[in-house]
Amino acid sequence: MNFKSILKKTIAIGAFASVVVNCHPDKIEDDPLLFALAASTITGLASGNCAISVNAVGVAYGSLQQLAISWDISGNPLNLAGIADTTWLNHYNNVNSTSVTTTTLRTEPYNKKFDTFYTDKDSWNDTARAAYLNTVRNNATVSAALANSFGASGTAVLACARVPRSQCSLNGTTTATRAADITAQAAIYNAIQNNESCKKTNQINNTLLINLFRGDHTGSAITLAGGSFTNPTSNTDTASVGTRQSILGEKAYPKFGSLVALGFGQIMPLRENINAAYSLSASNFSQGSNIGYKNIVSCESLNIRGTGITANGTTPLTITKEVAYALSTNGSAASAYNTAVGNASAAYVATQAGEDAKICNNSFREKSPPSAALGGGKLGDVSGGAGDGGQSVLLTTCVYGKDLTARNTFRTAYNATALNGITDCPSEALTGATKFDDSGLETLSNFPNN
Repeated sequence: MNFKSILKKTIAIGAFASVVVNCHPDKIEDDPLLFALAASTITGLASGNCAISVNAVGVAYGSLQQLAISWDISGNPLNLAGIADTTWLNHYNNVNSTSVTTTTLRTEPYNKKFDTFYTDKDSWNDTARAAYLNTVRNNATVSAALANSFGASGTAVLACARVPRSQCSLNGTTTATRAADITAQAAIYNAIQNNESCKKTNQINNTLLINLFRGDHTGSAITLAGGSFTNPTSNTDTASVGTRQSILGEKAYPKFGSLVALGFGQIMPLRENINAAYSLSASNFSQGSNIGYKNIVSCESLNIRGTGITANGTTPLTITKEVAYALSTNGSAASAYNTAVGNASAAYVATQAGEDAKICNNSFREKSPPSAALGGGKLGDVSGGAGDGGQSVLLTTCVYGKDLTARNTFRTAYNATALNGITDCPSEALTGATKFDDSGLETLSNFPNN
């Protein structure tokens, strides 16, 4: 299980509900899994931009946790790799009053397994979890599968977006709880149902339900416009949070929606400003910090080479008004509708579905005047089915830390995926980079090296 295998399924980049990550200069694609802050429109000061760092060692240990919790490696039960430790299996059965076996544990809903893994009961606690994770980590098959993940440790991704200072924080860009996430997803669905300009069919509505609530395994009814919906158990992911889950396990929050869609779901819950570095022994597992935020004057001041910086002649970085629309319930609803009718891109598609999405998006734009703090006025019509129709990108990225070898390992792992072509951070980007107190991210001397 390397970065590529984590990311290869259902990756789409574009209009988002926490911060949309887009590493392609020519388009913004839509993904129904990107709505983390769908119910909150950005308000507050529009000055400044936001630099966000994601810790690769957090991704590595997150991948280990994901594999160990899922009890799945390459589509097979983990015990086929020689894992004889059954403490996790016994704990799962103990908590849930089930009798699953080493063969069937992997087919249980991942969200349920995740919450159970972090539920203490009897002898199962932090020490027991660490011992089990250590056993899995030291297995030869597992170590080989995670080689690329741990080989990129000591590096990090730096991303910059025009997120107002008031939102540039863990609380400002993430969804705190599963209940809040479901409420936000329901608001998106209801917004579409209540907008007469968005044509609906049973197929579109069913696709919306599948996309918006994928991963909810509780069997609880969700109240929606026109009735209620209970997510079927078939609409879950048994092996991992991967890129396919909209709703995570309760203990996996806070959640950054676009990171889940880009394949970073295994680092949820997000943790910031934790002094302890990541470490694992037979008796202790320290999870450390996996994300960091810094307010900066502008993304252009970081001189990040790549998509989104107008000074470098690339696709323009999205203006704050458009970021606010993308983060709003209406903007998220337009993007969800665009995906549900079958469009793979926010840009205009010369089909009936493309025309329907354009009309739906412009209707939502008309209903979403920017706040006075963002300059007021109104959002004009665009030709695309979501956001500003793919005319700009919402975030630009680079990689830093450790050394060139480690950064190249990171790039190789992401080859032909969402972050393909990501460059090293220039020296000016040091002001936006976070130190994570992990090997290769402690001093950031001779930036982008440590």
